[in-house]
Amino acid sequence: MISEQTLLELLLSCGGLFARQIPAPRPPWWGRGLRRTLAVVFAAIGRLGFDLQVHGLEQFSNSPGTLIVCNHKTDFDIILLAPTLYWSHRGRGPIGRLAFVAAERMFQRGYFSNYLLSRPRWLSRLLYPVNLSAVLQALRTYPIPHARDRKLGAQLADIMELKGNLTLGEIFRAPPEEILPGVPPGAHIAEVLSWSYHQTLYQEHDYSIFTPHLERKLRAQHFARILSSLGRFAAILDEGDAVYLAPEGELEIEGNFEEIKAGLARMVQMSRREMVLLPVNLTYDFMTTGRRRVFLTVGAELRGLQSWSRERLDDQVERAISRLGTVTLGQLASTILQAVASEGESSLAEGLFKEQIQREAARLAFKEGYRVDERLLREEAFERCWQRFCAYCRRRKLLEWQGERINFARVQVLGVAGADGDKPVSPWVYSANELATIIEAHRQAAATSDR
Repeated sequence: MISEQTLLELLLSCGGLFARQIPAPRPPWWGRGLRRTLAVVFAAIGRLGFDLQVHGLEQFSNSPGTLIVCNHKTDFDIILLAPTLYWSHRGRGPIGRLAFVAAERMFQRGYFSNYLLSRPRWLSRLLYPVNLSAVLQALRTYPIPHARDRKLGAQLADIMELKGNLTLGEIFRAPPEEILPGVPPGAHIAEVLSWSYHQTLYQEHDYSIFTPHLERKLRAQHFARILSSLGRFAAILDEGDAVYLAPEGELEIEGNFEEIKAGLARMVQMSRREMVLLPVNLTYDFMTTGRRRVFLTVGAELRGLQSWSRERLDDQVERAISRLGTVTLGQLASTILQAVASEGESSLAEGLFKEQIQREAARLAFKEGYRVDERLLREEAFERCWQRFCAYCRRRKLLEWQGERINFARVQVLGVAGADGDKPVSPWVYSANELATIIEAHRQAAATSDR
């Protein structure tokens, strides 16, 4: 006997066969002006806040039905990418009507307080009721829910819509205080949908926390909502507009490319137009001081996607994006330190360290054909990068200088920093993983071309 959960996941995996396209709502008359204004503002932020280096922009044809896919490094990704592509064609054609696939949390009450502006506390509380849905839709930004877990606040809001203002004891399997610490006995849903519980309401849960009857209802509604979202984006592509998607669905918290979510394959499957897929890579040179350099690299467009299996599509997209990555000083330094640490050493000579970085940068650039920060290939420019790298390491206490030797015994070079998964990995681990991802993508591409 197939469980309901298994059945729902099976149907969702075949979303293109069961879902219908749903036209996206037309933005209000002021939406186009707002998009153009933000394109100007975001372009200014990108140029003032970062040293943005753009490569391969000529490969973006701005064809109808273009799906733009990019790795997800930081919340600045879209601020840097969208205006770059928008102004490359002066906001005309499909890129002028670009639609964005966004996380569901952006459309929920409390997004300001929990994600954008948690301090100062009084302002966070004041802005808690703000809902950005109208503005986001004017910008052609639409949500797509995660396949399983959702924010508790969103789940409770759905229950109110389905069943009314029930007591918490009527909806949870476990005692309510185990899920919402400090909640008064007999509290109703409306009482806890407030700023007082905002941190708990922003935590993600599976539907299994609810009673069996509610769990079935909510899963079915969630399944329908996901198919509706996918149908909306497929319709946008079929209308000839462009869509932006981060196929990983979440930040690369460890530096390596995360697993591609199923939404990419489902969206391709549901679209009836001959789509064009544009891979883009963003690499942040973050192990430095001052204005950080960001490399935005556009790759060759991919076509004929609808005939590919999901496995092939995911592999091709991940490889296409990762191969565009740029090798930075921080990546090379991290990889060399990991190699030294794996041999049991905890220090190395500064001169030898610099020499190894420069030699490896030259090898990857001139012999292997990798994209390498060109500053690493010129002596004077390298020296300036090195000084800023050292300043960053001193400020973060990532390295210690003992005369002409550099000590890294007190920092996490191998493995994950911190005691739990909520803490980010060490900058050394993150950067080494970035380079390993680029190298693996090049290796796979070379292996494929040799067949």
